Amino acid sequence: MPDPIMRTLSMSLPSELAGHIDVVHPSTAFTVPDTRPRKSIQFDSVVPKRDAAAPESCNVNDSNPRNVLTPACLQALYNIPTTPATQENNPLLVTGYGNQWAQINDLQAFMKEFRPDYSAGANQTFVRVAIDGGTNPQWPGAAGIEAQLNIEYAAGIATAVLLHFLTVGGWDFPTALLDTTAYVASTPVPPTVMTTSKICDGYAAASARGVSVLSASGDGGVSGNHDDGFNCGLFISVFPASCPYVTSVGSTIGFNPEIAVNFTSGGFSEVFPQPAYQTAAVDAFLKTIPDGFPKFNRAGRGYPDLSLQGWGYLITANEQPSPQ
Repeated sequence: MPDPIMRTLSMSLPSELAGHIDVVHPSTAFTVPDTRPRKSIQFDSVVPKRDAAAPESCNVNDSNPRNVLTPACLQALYNIPTTPATQENNPLLVTGYGNQWAQINDLQAFMKEFRPDYSAGANQTFVRVAIDGGTNPQWPGAAGIEAQLNIEYAAGIATAVLLHFLTVGGWDFPTALLDTTAYVASTPVPPTVMTTSKICDGYAAASARGVSVLSASGDGGVSGNHDDGFNCGLFISVFPASCPYVTSVGSTIGFNPEIAVNFTSGGFSEVFPQPAYQTAAVDAFLKTIPDGFPKFNRAGRGYPDLSLQGWGYLITANEQPSPQ
């Protein structure tokens, strides 16, 4: 039986408070939880077996026989240092919701295979942080695909950076998200970087504390999965990628040229205005767009903020390789 959630049939606010409150949760909404499983994309080959434009670590060789995107490939491609970090109060926070659990054994197996240059990786671990009764069991079969993807590549790329895994209990996703923002806003030593999804205004406080909040730009293409191909309406931005308080990250493929993957989302918000720091880049982009393209809001906040290779990852989950 699923966990009960709290709702109400009606609510009211004192008039003195109404102008100071943006949202009340739990509320009168009785939405059906999204129980669709996360899809894994199967692939045979994600990059050419020999690509002269790619770093050697991104090609098929003895250290990369499967022809997948490895931490070494990403480090070489984006000039990310491989030397171990030394700052102890510089944590990177990965969040886990809805029983998305991160397994230490899988993480260590991943590090052994893909970071053989970093000997301490064989004993890689993370600090478990729990709110709302969150757990992170370490039994066989408990690994969550999304949790493993995030924790393994965080460890594999950010060498020796202190990792925190925030496990949030309960099945009421909005509550879990709000409580995450409350935790980040109040913890004595906030993470320098965190990964998350959904929600927006709650991360304004985190940003004010110097936390870089990373959010994927989405995988619904330019229409954000809101256009069925027949209505041809305005392109709807993806949320929270279009939120001004997060750093939106898109997906690319290839090396020379490195181009957007066809499923990655990007565009302009119809809710949030364009920040001043985007003006020059957006103006240059709009000059490349022919007249007669009214399907997006040219004055909105543009996203993604940055993009990197997003096709062809391989993780270890439940003691098995799993392509993503």
